[in-house]
Amino acid sequence: MWLIKLAVIIGLSMALVFISRVVVECFKQLVIKMGWGKIGVAAVLVALFTSLPEFVVGIVSALEGRPIISLGNVVGSNVANLSLIIGGAALLSGSVAVVGDFIRWEMAAALVAGVAPLILVTDGNLSRLDGVILLVIYAFYLKDLLGSGGRVRMKKNWKFDWVSRVKVWHHNHTDRLLVKMVGGVLVMVWLAEQIIATAVKLANEWQIPVLLVSLLVVAIGTSLPEFVLMVEAIKKKEVALVFGGLLGSVVTNATLILGVTAVIAPIKGVRWSSFGLLSLAFLLIFLFFWLFVSTKRRLDRWEGAVLLGIYLMFVGWQLMVS
Repeated sequence: MWLIKLAVIIGLSMALVFISRVVVECFKQLVIKMGWGKIGVAAVLVALFTSLPEFVVGIVSALEGRPIISLGNVVGSNVANLSLIIGGAALLSGSVAVVGDFIRWEMAAALVAGVAPLILVTDGNLSRLDGVILLVIYAFYLKDLLGSGGRVRMKKNWKFDWVSRVKVWHHNHTDRLLVKMVGGVLVMVWLAEQIIATAVKLANEWQIPVLLVSLLVVAIGTSLPEFVLMVEAIKKKEVALVFGGLLGSVVTNATLILGVTAVIAPIKGVRWSSFGLLSLAFLLIFLFFWLFVSTKRRLDRWEGAVLLGIYLMFVGWQLMVS
């Protein structure tokens, strides 16, 4: 019976990823039609596409009074991103090179953002104040990102004449994009509700904390956009998007998503005995990832295999402890 629930979570997660791509594509076309700058579009789209599933799951879990699912999902996704996802991409491609000088700042930002919630939750709770702190960290990250050339630019002739604007939208089929995007978001909310409900049932059947199910099962499903982005970027030889999207997703998950979740519904009763192991795993995986990437400015296939092996050891360790 639990195999059916596991398959349901995986299937719903894949559907969530597919719908997120549809929503992001609609958003991309809307942004272009409204005249925003291309650099800003790229920056917004990468963060939106890779973190949208985690964001929807976080908001829905908070509204349903189960924000701890978001905590396990976010931290588990970050661990998976730095090991399972990038390791799998390196295994498929053979080698992933680092392009540009942004990697040092992005690496430092990902470390600070990734560690911040781990420190804030040491008292067993992630309060609304902690959520605000995480949002402030994300605001500084976004400010620096936009200030480094990613600033979104609007057309100078933008006018707030809503009647004529609606007519133009209808002529350019923008209204259809809006309906499609809103409909996609509603479907994503429904999928997130089903994922959360199934995760709770699976945790009860396995007699393990729901945090662990969200950490090991839901997190992998919601991390699929990162893997899809990496594979497509490697195929198109746009390797700058690989590490930029990966580290940007880590920052967004740990600050924006957890911050919004905690503000809506504070996360309480986190056992440090189990969460401390997760924190150690994140720091260990980040250390190996940093060493591999910074030494030769590329991630080779054998290094990807090492990261993948560390993730499998982490999963086995979590299951043994539970």
